[in-house]
Amino acid sequence: MTAAGFVLTGGKSTRMGRDKALLPAGVQTLCEHIGDVVSQVASPVFLVGHPERYAHLKYPCLPDLHPGLGPLSGLETALCASEADWNVIVSCDLFNLRADWLMALLEKAQVCAVAQDSAGTIQPLCGVYHRECRAIVSKAVSEGRLRAMDLLGELNAITVLLPETILNVNTPEEYGRI
Repeated sequence: MTAAGFVLTGGKSTRMGRDKALLPAGVQTLCEHIGDVVSQVASPVFLVGHPERYAHLKYPCLPDLHPGLGPLSGLETALCASEADWNVIVSCDLFNLRADWLMALLEKAQVCAVAQDSAGTIQPLCGVYHRECRAIVSKAVSEGRLRAMDLLGELNAITVLLPETILNVNTPEEYGRI
């Protein structure tokens, strides 16, 4: 199964105090690191966010259709821009993301598959979305229903249990521990 990949970078990073996507992760930025993981299972790979902020990075950046409306808007942007049937869509702050996790999501997806980590946390921004999810996501955004978790039922999402906890980097303390 072929898929396109999208890394959502458009968040405000208020708890971090600076742009999480641009945090150093080795010799590159966090969003490039995540893009590299996504590129192992999907092609092409795009960032979704502020093109002027990420123009210097190695992945092209698509402007968010509705800046400031949160991750569901980024999900909509990815699905509307994609020419692929299947789309791997992840947040830029999933520090320990692994390609084999994304492959498991792709292999099990029927319409939508999202990760559930070993701590039991469901991660809608670590998922695989078929292009047919676009209409439901767009409708939700237009109606102001902006919580991705709230749409999983409408999308007939299945959860795929991962063997580890997904590390979201949201604060300077979490980033320091990693």
